[in-house]
This record gives sequence, C-alpha cells and structure tokens, in this order.
Amino acid sequence: MNYFSKINQSETSIEIDDKSVLVDGNSVNCNLVAINSNGLHLLTVNGKTHEVFCTKKNGNCDISFANFNFSITVDDEKSRNLKKLIKVENVVPDHFDIKAPMPGLVVKVNVTEGDSVTKGQSLVIIEAMKMENEICAPNDGTITQLFAKEGFSVDKDTVLIALQK
Repeated sequence: MNYFSKINQSETSIEIDDKSVLVDGNSVNCNLVAINSNGLHLLTVNGKTHEVFCTKKNGNCDISFANFNFSITVDDEKSRNLKKLIKVENVVPDHFDIKAPMPGLVVKVNVTEGDSVTKGQSLVIIEAMKMENEICAPNDGTITQLFAKEGFSVDKDTVLIALQK
C-alpha cells in the first residue's frame, strides 16, 4: 500500500507491503507498537527505539518525538486520487460547491442544511463501481444548501452540497 505524508510543505512517499517499508524509495527497518490508549508508542527505526506520542485531530496527527513537536497528514493512494477528482469550486468568497467526483448512487447523507462541519468530516457517501466513496468537507463551515439525497443517482460534477466558510 502506498501512503503520502506531509509535514509542513515537505512530502514523503511511504510504501508498505508484507516484507518491507520504503520511505522515498529507501528501505527502512521499522516497527511501531502502541503502549497505551493515550497515544504513547514505541517506534523502532533501524534498531533504535524511541518513545513517540501521537494524537489525532482534524485528519492530522500531532507528534511529539525527542523534544520535537509537529503535525503530519497522511493519505493513502486511493483517498489521494479521490481528492484530486472531487471538485470544489469557489463560487463567491468563502462559499464552496462540493461536486460529485464521478457518476454514482448517493447511499448516505451524513449532514443536513444548517449543520456546522469540520474539515475532513464525512458529508456524503457515493457508491460507484461497487465501491463506496466518502466525500469529506474540504474545510470548516456551514451547510447552506443540500442537494444530495439518499437513493438518487448523480452524474460527475453534480453539485452535492453548498458550504459557507
């Protein structure tokens, strides 16, 4: 499975399979073990073990490691490609139309008009090619109009939701 991590503006590709981990194409011997439910982990990289504290927040993971604190975002290959397909158009300042990335069937609508949403929150699930695709909020805001209805078919670029920042 391929992943893409981003810290500040620096992106790293991570490829994980049953036998190896490649970070930007370089083989790394690593292991991560959760120690408790409060986010404490032991990370072993090339034989050296480190205590790492991780907390998830708004689709990011805040990391504390050896007196360094930073936030990291990780996407898998499928969600990254889906984000590229999802069209968000800026219609007027701070107003966004969220469109269907592909034709499909709306199987679940997780919000109603007037709801406040946070970046990364699931809004709508569309089934396409026998796979469910989750459409998430691109930023914090309020649902001003909801066009998606469960059981309805949508075409690519159909406006699903109007979101006010």
